Amino acid sequence: MSLILEDGSGLATAESYASIAEADTYLGNHDSPASWTAASTDQKEDALRTATEWIDSRYLGRFQGSKVEPRTQRLAFPRYGVEIDKVVLDETPLPRCLVEATIELARRHIDEVAAGSSLAEDVTDGTIKSQSVQLGPISESKTYQGGKPQLKRYTVVTRLLRPLLCSSGLERA
Repeated sequence: MSLILEDGSGLATAESYASIAEADTYLGNHDSPASWTAASTDQKEDALRTATEWIDSRYLGRFQGSKVEPRTQRLAFPRYGVEIDKVVLDETPLPRCLVEATIELARRHIDEVAAGSSLAEDVTDGTIKSQSVQLGPISESKTYQGGKPQLKRYTVVTRLLRPLLCSSGLERA
């Protein structure tokens, strides 16, 4: 099935913020990993869909502004009222940092799948049974029943998206 790219109009059927061509060009200019170049078109489309869904679910409610078509648009972007460096962005085209974050995450998804995992994988009980932290003379220990879930963090994605987030929506990268 062909990837449906968000064109900036707030499509009800949009699946990705980035096209395969954009991803190929961007990654080609950033030492494209062999895993991406070896991936099939279907694998790349799946990775871009998954990356877009991951970004929207992870940052939902933290993006500046409001959806252009709140009743019908599927994805979080396009948005109006987004400001970067005191300049209000047009709704179209999509912010370049959003497209690049999608591509970076799609590349990581390809790598995750190759390793037998996925960005969209459900988080289950983790492997950390206990954790101790010490700061000077103060220490704290916790034991997790069943283990502490391990959440993956993609700092490059957070850094790329930071200009689009509300100041209260920033997370540490």
